[in-house]
Amino acid sequence: GGFMPHDDDIDVGVLPSNWSAAELLRTMVEKEGYKFEFAFMFRGRTIEFKVSWMGVPIDVFCYERIENDLYCTCFYYFPDRKYPKANANTPWRIHEYNITNLKTMSLNGVDFPVPSEPEKVLARLYGESWRVPNPKWDDFMHPGREEMIDEFGYSVPYEEAIKA
Repeated sequence: GGFMPHDDDIDVGVLPSNWSAAELLRTMVEKEGYKFEFAFMFRGRTIEFKVSWMGVPIDVFCYERIENDLYCTCFYYFPDRKYPKANANTPWRIHEYNITNLKTMSLNGVDFPVPSEPEKVLARLYGESWRVPNPKWDDFMHPGREEMIDEFGYSVPYEEAIKA
């Protein structure tokens, strides 16, 4: 395995823990030196943010547990939709199966915690053909996408993102 040559960022999923997304963001920026790019808030909480490290963009998606399943809320801007504010976006939720166990895998000599069955997670994220590179991949191809059209999420500055 390795990095996909047509992908231009690193995506990280953060499982629910004692840390909030705001605390994680603050630690990455203020203690570890990551550069803040932007953050999204939904229902009063920071749930997605982008940072960069040495010029490499990193998207951090913070999962939430609802009953026995995991969900990740992402955002998309529809140019034809009326939004209440300039920084508003349409949130949509990705339904994941319950990740309960983690294991360690190495990529380019660096160890990372990953789900114990990473192939199942990748198939859930990108479909059964996830092993075949698809440079035309679009987030709307995600098999677990559940659109939420009656609410809005907002991109927010760093100062607001670390409060939520």
